[in-house]
Formats: sequence, C-alpha cells, structure tokens
Amino acid sequence: QNNVPIGVMVCFVDEVMWGGAPSFTNIIEKLKGTFHIGTENQQSFNYIGVHLTQNSDFSITLDQNTYAQTINTIDITNDQKGNPHQPLTKEETTQIRSALGKNNWLAGMTRPEISFQVCQISTRVKNATISDLISVNKSIKFVKNTPSFIKVPSLELKSISITTYADASFNNLPDGGSQGGFIVFLIDKNNKSIPVSWNSTRLKRVARSTLAA
Repeated sequence: QNNVPIGVMVCFVDEVMWGGAPSFTNIIEKLKGTFHIGTENQQSFNYIGVHLTQNSDFSITLDQNTYAQTINTIDITNDQKGNPHQPLTKEETTQIRSALGKNNWLAGMTRPEISFQVCQISTRVKNATISDLISVNKSIKFVKNTPSFIKVPSLELKSISITTYADASFNNLPDGGSQGGFIVFLIDKNNKSIPVSWNSTRLKRVARSTLAA
C-alpha cells in the first residue's frame, strides 16, 4: 500500500500463517470467504510442529518443548550397559534411527545446540553399539530436561546485516571424516539478532588438516 508492505503470508501445504497492519485484515477476510478455514488461532499456536508465541513487545518465541516431551528414551538393560561395545540388533538399529530422526527434527528447527551430537551419532549408525544408544538417550534426556526457545526480536530493518560463525573438527568422526558446522544470524545496529540457518554435518570433501577442514 503506497509502496509499503502491509502484510505477509506463509503457506505450508494447507496451513497458513499471516501477520500485518490492520488494513491487511480486509484481504484475509476475502481469503476466508473463498477458502474454508478449519481452525484459527492468534498470538499463541502451533505451526508445522513448532509452537509460536507473540509477546507483548511484539517479539516472537519458537519452541518444540511439548514435542520434546513425547520422545521416549530407548530401553537398555544393566547387562547391556556393562557391554558398551556390543553391536546393536536389527531392532535396536531401527530404534536408534527413529530416535535420531526425532532429534534431528528438533536440531534443525529450534535446537541448534544438539546439532553436533546428533551428527556424530548419525555417522555411526551402520556400526552402532550400545554406547551409541546411551549417547542418544543422553541427548533425549537433555532436550526434555532443558526447555528452550528461539526468540525473534523486533529488528531495525534498515540496518540488518548477515553474520556467520563457522568451525570444523578435523578427523573427529569414526571413519576419519571431519565435521563442519555453521550458524547464520541477522543482526541490526542495536545488536539484536535472530539465528536463521545452522547445520552441523560431515564434510563432503576430504580434509588433510585442521585448516583445510
């Protein structure tokens, strides 16, 4: 409106999220008149598995704490704990893959702090042992016992810059591979920031030194 954005909308399959100026509501009402809307929520709701809350200062928090509580640890007997190098059975391998998938979903959406550990365990799945089951359980207990969220503050849009932090661990994976990680922030002149992208994964190139990694 007058060359100024008044609203924004995000669609994922059949879920729609929108926000904007009061005048943008008129456009939304027309949309609702065309398409049947099953349920509608505002300020605090779940969207594609993430709980979003808009605070009084217009900042937004994103978390998956409820989802984390649904992830169950894998049962391990005392005898198994006494043999940490024992290879996993086919059933146990299926269990660890399932648990890693759930942890990876958390890591990629709202829990970047577990990305490194999830990647490390994932590289060992083919030859996983009881010790890997123990590591997965520790990761699950961590996300369940430490509720966390990502906060999106109100940024000064005209001064936004992109800042990236990256690092790598040379030859830290079981087969001699190296692991690299990064996190990207949008930062304004007031030093308020939002993490917008991150990853921790096996480097595709063969590294011969820490510097190369």
